[in-house]
Amino acid sequence: SVERLLPLIVDHARRAIGAEGSIYVADPDRQWLQEACTSWPESQGGRPFGIGVAGVCAETRRGLVVNDYPKWSKANPASLARGARHVMAEPFLSRTRLLGVIAMARRDAAARFDERDQAVLRRFAVHAALALNNAIVYSEANQRRSGAEALARMARALSEAPELATAGAQVVGSVRELFGLRWTLR
Repeated sequence: SVERLLPLIVDHARRAIGAEGSIYVADPDRQWLQEACTSWPESQGGRPFGIGVAGVCAETRRGLVVNDYPKWSKANPASLARGARHVMAEPFLSRTRLLGVIAMARRDAAARFDERDQAVLRRFAVHAALALNNAIVYSEANQRRSGAEALARMARALSEAPELATAGAQVVGSVRELFGLRWTLR
């Protein structure tokens, strides 16, 4: 599942790069990123494309390294408050579709990112994007399967129930399951 995959990606990237990391999922229609997982103690929430390294990475769909982040004109104040000094990001791309961005940061006294660090993160992002895309496809397939099963139960209830009240109760139960509703009939 996506929920289990994202922390694994952040943890492995954090250990491979030697930096704190966050994954932002993309809503390309709204030009928005939402922080989905982070190794930092606190979450930053969301941000528009073009703000911070993650936002510029999403906007351009290209990797980016900024080694003096506090002096960078597009620095995100929340990242500065975290103590980010050296920051880099790579997009998660599935063909031309932007799935998200992984951003890594080192604090004040840490070493600068170099070409090797960027190459490692780039390779990591390619593999992580593939895994993330597969998890999304799997989740969507499960949702469609559950929907089809609920519709089949409704059809069966309508065709087999001897009484209208029984059929209605079965249809309502299937609709509740189909849409994830929690209310009950009284």
